Amino acid sequence: MVKPTISTKSNATNEAPLEGARIDDLGRYPSAIRLLHWLMALFIICLLASGLLMDELPKEVRGDIMPLHKSFGITVLMLWFARIWLRLTKGVPPYPPSMPVAERHMAKATVFAFYTFMIVMPLSGWLMSNSKGRAVEWFGVPMPQLTGESEIVNNLAHMVHEWVGYALLALVLLHVLAVIKHHVKDKLPIIRRMV
Repeated sequence: MVKPTISTKSNATNEAPLEGARIDDLGRYPSAIRLLHWLMALFIICLLASGLLMDELPKEVRGDIMPLHKSFGITVLMLWFARIWLRLTKGVPPYPPSMPVAERHMAKATVFAFYTFMIVMPLSGWLMSNSKGRAVEWFGVPMPQLTGESEIVNNLAHMVHEWVGYALLALVLLHVLAVIKHHVKDKLPIIRRMV
């Protein structure tokens, strides 16, 4: 069965899909974007959990977990670029017509915040390590030094990494609650766009 091509015509309340972009019969995101969504969600939740618990763990356990924390943080950074490329080349499905305009704007703002936080978190963590004189490796592969040792850079990167981490955690919770609200109360097919 031939998949329908998204119309390039849009109104003020719909996202403007890319010309030639295709979605399936359910109006879902392309399969590659859906796969990246759930893969990155898993990584980010694990990274947030390990970051929150890091200071509570014994020193020897932290020594084992930190390289993995950094490696998966770099992985999220790499996948971020892949996800941006897929959004630009594959397009995204429009929101359901019955979804209120204000909620569409909120959803777009949430997406923007997610993409901002997803690049700020690994970069600030990378800077935090380098500015402390510590190398960053991606599963054993040395990564470039972004900066030399600097107490100022380290303090700033640490503050950004910590507070953006809390903001990202709050955003994840808000996102989950919004999806539940749309699915249970509003009866909108939002969740099926990403499954």
